[in-house]
Amino acid sequence: MIGPLVVTNILWFTAISRVGPSRASLFANLQPFFAVIIALILLSEHLSRLEVAGGLAIAVGIVFERRSRVPALPQPPAD
Repeated sequence: MIGPLVVTNILWFTAISRVGPSRASLFANLQPFFAVIIALILLSEHLSRLEVAGGLAIAVGIVFERRSRVPALPQPPAD
């Protein structure tokens, strides 16, 4: 029971160190979306309107955050 938790934590922290925390949090926010897609395909689940609205809210939040970001100014090279 503890083994899978340890393995997933090691994988998660390794991924954060490779891609950075901001990109890793994007994937964390997409996890419920992927879980619903898998449930629809594998378990033949059905979606309610409220669940679809929640998925759209997640997508809009991610898009809004990515577009509202101000690009960083390039730093001059250090001498």
